[in-house]
Amino acid sequence: MKTLFISDLHLANDQPRLTEGFLALIDRYGSEINTLYILGDWFESWVGDDDDDDPWLNTITEPLKTLKARGVSIWVQHGNRDFVLGQDFLDRFGGQLLPERITLVEHGVSLRIEHGDALCLSDAGYQAFRKMSRDPAWQATALAQP
Repeated sequence: MKTLFISDLHLANDQPRLTEGFLALIDRYGSEINTLYILGDWFESWVGDDDDDDPWLNTITEPLKTLKARGVSIWVQHGNRDFVLGQDFLDRFGGQLLPERITLVEHGVSLRIEHGDALCLSDAGYQAFRKMSRDPAWQATALAQP
């Protein structure tokens, strides 16, 4: 079996070709993999897990449910555009949230996994925003807004 790593898809409802590409990728490789890693910026933006009735999101999660039912492990890591993506959304298809940095061993190979925005150290403004926006209290306040 294989492991599939993807990142920076920037899926958005108004970009149907990106969604079609993601679905084609899952369709093409889904029967060959035992693990799927989605490593940040899966979505162009993410402002909370509370949009349960969005047909577009269901289009994305349904094939993942099928993968999970076949025994595929699905791991998701935050990026700089979807950092409030939560376990509630991942529960729709049985996904699990990865920590910000992790070292994995896949097929005998050790891999360091993290989204690249943490490494943009020369952008002090972004790093300040990143630190603030990853704070659980800040996220709770932001997500509580109407």
